[in-house]
Amino acid sequence: MSKYVLGISCYFHDSSVALVKDGVLISAVQEERFTGIKGDPSFPSRSIEWSLSANNISIKDIDYIIFYEKPLKKFLRILNSSIEHFPKSRQFFISQMKRWLSEKIWTKTNISKKLKFNNKNILFCQHHLSHASSIYYPSNLDHSCIVVNDGIGEDQSFSIWSAEDNKINLKYEIIFPKSLGLFYSTMTSFLGHAVNEGENKVMSMSTYGNDTLKDKMNKVIYLDDKEIFNQNMEYFEYHFSLYNNFSKKLKNLFGDPRMPNSPFLNQDLKIDNSKAQHYANIAQATQNITEAVIKQQVEFAYDLFPSKNVCLSGGVHLNCKANHESLKNSQFQNVHINYCPSDAGGSIGASLWAWNNVVEEDRNKFKQDVYLGPGFDDEFIENTLKNLKIDYSKYHNNTDLLIDVSKDLQDDKIICWFQGKLEFGKRALGNRSILARPDKKEISMKINEFIKNRESFQPFASSIMEDKVNEYFKLNEKFKNSYKFMSVIAYDNKKHSNHLSGVLHEDESCRIQIVSENDNRLFYTLLKTFYDLTKIPLLLNTSFNLRGEPIVDNPIKAISTFLRSKCDVMYIGKFKIVNNV
Repeated sequence: MSKYVLGISCYFHDSSVALVKDGVLISAVQEERFTGIKGDPSFPSRSIEWSLSANNISIKDIDYIIFYEKPLKKFLRILNSSIEHFPKSRQFFISQMKRWLSEKIWTKTNISKKLKFNNKNILFCQHHLSHASSIYYPSNLDHSCIVVNDGIGEDQSFSIWSAEDNKINLKYEIIFPKSLGLFYSTMTSFLGHAVNEGENKVMSMSTYGNDTLKDKMNKVIYLDDKEIFNQNMEYFEYHFSLYNNFSKKLKNLFGDPRMPNSPFLNQDLKIDNSKAQHYANIAQATQNITEAVIKQQVEFAYDLFPSKNVCLSGGVHLNCKANHESLKNSQFQNVHINYCPSDAGGSIGASLWAWNNVVEEDRNKFKQDVYLGPGFDDEFIENTLKNLKIDYSKYHNNTDLLIDVSKDLQDDKIICWFQGKLEFGKRALGNRSILARPDKKEISMKINEFIKNRESFQPFASSIMEDKVNEYFKLNEKFKNSYKFMSVIAYDNKKHSNHLSGVLHEDESCRIQIVSENDNRLFYTLLKTFYDLTKIPLLLNTSFNLRGEPIVDNPIKAISTFLRSKCDVMYIGKFKIVNNV
């Protein structure tokens, strides 16, 4: 009889659920995909309902439920920090106590009541251990060093773990309030972007800056041979303030914070004015010290636990440029960064940790799969189209469909692509994507301005055929296990630069997804069909959503998003819809 473990991550941001059956991850989905609330932190009721229903089981079939962190330990950290900084922390303390005493601290009871589940079989996994498990167990490695880097768990902001023969053990930790992740989030806020959403924008802005602010930034955060790095906490208020991440001292150092959406690039995609240049320089100083700290962290980790392999997890490692720059010359031979380094991946890590440490001692190795969410067959899609009275064309085979998609892309059309099962994580990896040809800057500018409504300095990723990638990009063998998840950048090798003008950033880098037929046959075949037609083996790939909304999960949301966008055509299953707006 099969055994099931349900992992839950919620109550902070981007809640999710993962389901493990007999040691194999079979489903995982984020609550935001069902509610339409981007980064939804609420209890993932809809995700649980779908996970059970999709696998034809009920809550009675679940052997254990695992929560991704230990709430009481986190509560005590918040309480102690509030007391330490009282009375400055008064408003922060009141706000946190309301949230914790009304819901968060009663997590076990809430899960038991909401799901009618025996609370004796509700367990808790430490936050950073959930991160570590989310990358180690799916990687199918026997021996690896693991580095976890985020804002804050219960009290850890950085940790190093050894992984041997299926067991993960803590080797080193850095404790709150010192935190590379919270430093980067603070600078994200200072530069006019939303915390937990805009960090990628700081990374993008940094390319337009110079290093003139290095010395000033070293007053805020700096390398330390014994402690890896140190922070001057006089520049921060995130550890006691409800409203501010940074202090007046940081404003005195760098000047006024950037206002959200203030001018940065002009119509020629060049720095707009001296103020914009100043903010670009702050962004570069932020990115540079972050890369230097990660490099030092990784070197420290190797000395502590030498291995051929290193697994990286935690929200800091969503920074694909820092991942590349910090580890490209490391002593580790293989760098593993998968599709779920953020807190959403905590449900995956917690469920796999529980299986391998509570339920069973023997590890079941399985193919690492990102397509873990809802999928819809053609009958369901066609009925939806008919019910909504949407005009469509129907294909009877994939060959004809892919030829038409490729011709539309060749004709400069912007395509919405909805196929197969939903990806897990922040990145569209070929099943819920907006696609375009990669060689025309005007197309990428149109997508940024009129479809995604993003700031013009934000670049686009590309998806490229595995057997053609070396003809376009300089690859580092260390990252061969990470390129498939868009976890690191690669630089233009100058052989076909004219094919890359829509996807290269200012520094001639691109966040790439290497696509193999084994990982996603339909998407790979689309790339190959487009290549046969144009001799270009890659496409611009961005997530299928509009600004402020999560990636679409079902046909109704896909149709709604498509019709509200200025995309030209949508291919959904074996059906084509044309946007006549």
